[in-house]
Amino acid sequence: MKKLLSILLSTILIFSILTALPFSAGAYELKDFKYDLLANDTIVITDYKGNDKEITIPGKIDGHLVSTIGEYSFAFNKTLESVVVPKSVISIGFMAFSEDESLRKIEIPDSVTTIRQRAFNGCHNLSDIKLPSNIRSIEYGLFTNCESLKSINIPQKVIEIGDEAFANCSSLESIDIPDNVRSLGYDIFNGCSSLKSAKLGKNISTIPSRTFAYNKALTKISIHNKITTIGNSAFFKSGLEKVLIGKNIKKIGDNSFNNCVKLKSITVDKKNKSFSGKSGVLYNKKKTKLITYPGGKTDKKFTSLKTVAEISNRAFCGNYKLKTVKLNKGLKTIGKYAFYESKVKNVSFPSTLRKIKEFAFMKNDNLESITIPKNVTLISEEAFCDCDGLKKLSFKENGKLNLGYKVFSDCSALQTVKYPVMKSSEGYTFSNCGKLKKVIISKNVRKIFRKDFTDCPNLNKITIPKTVKSIENRALGYINEYDYQYDKNYNLKIYGEKKSAAYKYAKKNGFTFKKIKK
Repeated sequence: MKKLLSILLSTILIFSILTALPFSAGAYELKDFKYDLLANDTIVITDYKGNDKEITIPGKIDGHLVSTIGEYSFAFNKTLESVVVPKSVISIGFMAFSEDESLRKIEIPDSVTTIRQRAFNGCHNLSDIKLPSNIRSIEYGLFTNCESLKSINIPQKVIEIGDEAFANCSSLESIDIPDNVRSLGYDIFNGCSSLKSAKLGKNISTIPSRTFAYNKALTKISIHNKITTIGNSAFFKSGLEKVLIGKNIKKIGDNSFNNCVKLKSITVDKKNKSFSGKSGVLYNKKKTKLITYPGGKTDKKFTSLKTVAEISNRAFCGNYKLKTVKLNKGLKTIGKYAFYESKVKNVSFPSTLRKIKEFAFMKNDNLESITIPKNVTLISEEAFCDCDGLKKLSFKENGKLNLGYKVFSDCSALQTVKYPVMKSSEGYTFSNCGKLKKVIISKNVRKIFRKDFTDCPNLNKITIPKTVKSIENRALGYINEYDYQYDKNYNLKIYGEKKSAAYKYAKKNGFTFKKIKK
């Protein structure tokens, strides 16, 4: 009896689970459509296998209303050009029409209240669509990479727009965000290179990271007084010509207005408690931090204010007019990418400078001569890498210098260098300096760091004093690095004293050693 009761209870439990499932156990087909029956007795379209150019999705199948376009159901279709969604549908699923490369037009009724993430992602030819009036959210990546989309309506009931919703819609020309929208995601209009006009709803308080990045056609925008935050790279490489920072802006993220090559000035409301401006340049309120030097500013010379202690990341990046920069006494830090790819020819560093951060002057081909002040303790990764015009480099040494990876690598014009006294280094300091012929190593140097002179094929002679106690792996004489394999420069002659680090390195690595003549 107990066994029979157990079987009966198990049967009831299994039946309860099955009836609770949203889909029936089997799938159905009608011509080119596959579908399932939902628990509410309506149909979800799960797949389309046809090759038609134009279709109207049926509103009823076998007497059941079609309520849902399922996830991936029409995705990756190569032939569909036009689709009509019936008025019975209330939901369009995740990636439902994603990557439909020929789709040009889709009609969606106002009965639809939900369109899931990436539903139209990658529909490169989609140009004719009207969003239904009853949706409340434009979800993540809904129209990403829809390059033919020139215009789109945002319904009045929408309260949020998700990350990357319209990213890389390169034909989109204008956008009007309704006042009901309170939340914007990241990268919403990133890469919309044709966007000329953008109106921000009155209840938006934040312009998130990269919202209008790479919007080259966007020359102006009204930042209203309810906006308090501008995120990282919000307008990076946009076409803005001038910017007004209102009184209520409290936070501006890194690179917000950098690399805007048409931007001539940034003006700050005098009542703003967080930021200030001077001659079109953006600073923090106390002017101790230079945040952005506009990319379109046409001055040839610039002297930083006496109050500046820090130059922000990418501060001068994107300005190609500036030729001479005099940095103020009191400056301590130059940020990442601060002068990246700039055309500055002359820059004077103050004695107060302590840190030059990653990529600060990388790919600055006009820079010919630099002197590193005595108090600098850190030059970070690739700070002067690829400065092809750099011919003269000198250090005022203090023995406390720490170098990052490849700090002066790929400086193709550098022919002579005095090796600095370093506390530490991540190596490759002068690697791939193709014209480097002469290296001077003083008696204060104790170590030559790893791969500091790899791929310097014209460095055929070097004198190393006995005060050097350590020469790290492949520091000298290795060329043609490829996939961690090297050739040797057998023309290299290492001059030093017997039993010294120079002698041991030459013998261990198979290079010619010459004893210094006293």
